[in-house]
Amino acid sequence: MIEEDEEDDGFSSARAFFDAVVFGPKASSSAKDDAGTFDRIPFQHCSNLRRLIKDGNKGVACELYVAPELCNRFGTLHGGCIATLVDALTTCALLVQDQHAHKGGGVTTDLHVSCVKSAKMHATVTCEAVAKRLGRTMGFSTCELRDEKGDVVATGSHTKFLGATGPKL
Repeated sequence: MIEEDEEDDGFSSARAFFDAVVFGPKASSSAKDDAGTFDRIPFQHCSNLRRLIKDGNKGVACELYVAPELCNRFGTLHGGCIATLVDALTTCALLVQDQHAHKGGGVTTDLHVSCVKSAKMHATVTCEAVAKRLGRTMGFSTCELRDEKGDVVATGSHTKFLGATGPKL
């Protein structure tokens, strides 16, 4: 894995996207630009989400401490939080690969999440996302969330239409 200081252009864009979604707008941006977006809402209680790191050539990874605020009534990581994490990280994985990443991350056309095991409150979940294919107009990526034992908690796949953000036709 490459630590955050060793960046390339795609990873810089991916980290900027991740930071904006997870940690909020920069002091230089107006609060109006980011205040009401849904992207930010699920991450408001994720101050414990560790910074994004590059995972090989085509992916990104991070860790999440499962705080009580992220849990459902059963004391496990909420499925909506998992889905939002899959959405954000698979977008970051595509941004690492996309030479036009500075134009944005495209629009979701399909997002699929399978929760296969619960992540208990106070556990740490490792999240890894990989870009599988980046075409002229579409991007495909996958994500896995694992618990401290290495067992798969959830998997996800994401298809994005890159449109004006993707490579020129």
